[in-house]
Amino acid sequence: MTNKVKIVLKGFVELTDVEKKEFLDEIKKYLDKNTIEKGIMNESLGDDVKRILGPTSTNHCPCCGK
Repeated sequence: MTNKVKIVLKGFVELTDVEKKEFLDEIKKYLDKNTIEKGIMNESLGDDVKRILGPTSTNHCPCCGK
């Protein structure tokens, strides 16, 4: 298992059961997308995560703790 997988898995196991189901549903949706749709989804997620974990946010990444 790579370090990246370990970090994401750590975040996953800390989710509630409802959040785990939601996460797995989103993974399935992602895997069903074509390359262009995956790129659009990646950009959108990147923007969302930047807003959530921005420099003035008190939130921390549940995966890596930063």
